[in-house]
Amino acid sequence: MVAGTTAAITSAALGSTVTTLPAGCSTVFSGNLTYFQCGSVWYQPRYAGTGVTYVVVNAP
Repeated sequence: MVAGTTAAITSAALGSTVTTLPAGCSTVFSGNLTYFQCGSVWYQPRYAGTGVTYVVVNAP
């Protein structure tokens, strides 16, 4: 959903999820965790079976 992805870049609520990350995200490792920084929004991957979603989190 393009509209949802665009909203995630500009005003993502903590705890909201997306199935794909916006273009141009950076991978950041902090401790044992992986984060993705997409502009001012931070995501953490959540795995379920063979799928992955990305949850909006606070910056590490």
